[in-house]
Amino acid sequence: MSKQSVSRALPADAEGFVRAHEAAWDATIGEIVGRSLGELAPFAERVARFRAGVEEPPPHTGAWVAERHGEIVGIAVRAGAELRDLYVVPGSLGGGAWRRSWWRPRRRHSGG
Repeated sequence: MSKQSVSRALPADAEGFVRAHEAAWDATIGEIVGRSLGELAPFAERVARFRAGVEEPPPHTGAWVAERHGEIVGIAVRAGAELRDLYVVPGSLGGGAWRRSWWRPRRRHSGG
C-alpha cells in the first residue's frame, strides 16, 4: 500500500504545490486555452504568491495538499464555505485506498 496523506499546506510546500497545480492545469484548462500555465505566469512568481498566501492567509481561507510518497499530487483551496480549486496531477490517482484517504485531512505542524 502506498504512503499517502492530506494536510494543510505549509510555506515549505510552495514549489510542490505550484508544480502540482501546473501539471493538473496544463492537462485540463491548458488544453482548452491552448497555452500552458508556465506561459501565462512565471513559476517563481507563483511560488512567491503561494508562500505569501500561506504565511499570511486571508480570513476564512485554507489550502491543502495531497501527498503520495512525499510528492504533492493534489491540491485544494477553499475561500469561506466554498471549494475554490481542486486539482489532481494526472495519473496520480490510485485504487480505492487513495480515494478514501483523500477526504481524511490530517494535521501537520510546521515545527517538525
